[in-house]
Amino acid sequence: MKRNQKGFTLIELLAVIVILAVIALIATPLIMNVINNAKKGADRDAAYGVVKAVETSAMQQMALDPTFQLPKECTIAGGANACTWTAAQSNNGAAGSMRVDYKGTKPKSATIKFDANGTATSGTTVTMASGTFTMNADGVFPAE
Repeated sequence: MKRNQKGFTLIELLAVIVILAVIALIATPLIMNVINNAKKGADRDAAYGVVKAVETSAMQQMALDPTFQLPKECTIAGGANACTWTAAQSNNGAAGSMRVDYKGTKPKSATIKFDANGTATSGTTVTMASGTFTMNADGVFPAE
């Protein structure tokens, strides 16, 4: 009597499982690295958007109020929709604030430094969920 034996042996099944486990161990760190880099890139782009929103708000404020004095620097704290400055940070010795409208991820904090033209300059820092980004002399947040 002949039996038709089809299927896999236990050894063959274990070999396949071991191979799949090795592939998973190799692939997991690579995938996690890609995900972390994507989060950092998205936060860097959001930080740039926050700085541009502050610049736009400053220009609008200057256009609406001819007496408005642009500060040397202003800060955003806790994802607020306002950029505030102290008397020491201003050009006229008076503290103040301006409303900032931006879309996307809100920063944990930001310090925007302005030049005389109202453009953010090097030393501007924005702290997002994945880290702190500092603007360089070219006006960009370099990749880490």
